[in-house]
Amino acid sequence: IKMIHPVRGRDHYYFCTFLYNIHPKTMSKIIDFELLELLPELLDELKKLTTKVTILENALIPKYDLTKRVGVLQFLHISESKLKVMMKDGRLKINIHFIREIKGNKSKITFIESGILEFKENTK
Repeated sequence: IKMIHPVRGRDHYYFCTFLYNIHPKTMSKIIDFELLELLPELLDELKKLTTKVTILENALIPKYDLTKRVGVLQFLHISESKLKVMMKDGRLKINIHFIREIKGNKSKITFIESGILEFKENTK
């Protein structure tokens, strides 16, 4: 049986895990040291699952909206002026990294997420 008991530390609560079995006749607690041998395996499995969750979170929940200017600036860690220069000098290419829509006197730029991701991979 695995039981978790909260223990009060200085300013923090710590959780200590106790592995033991309760003897049916005497109702006394007997520590089962064989269960302690499973801890390294459980720790390895926990690390694998944590890695998988992190990968899934990154794939499913993008940290930045790479279709918007603000997201691209944060993702590439560049300034607004640097982004303008990169668009003018051709490092960021139209229809590959961004799309420019012209409506009357206004120009709307929408970034292409796959193009921005590829650009960052190639500039590492």
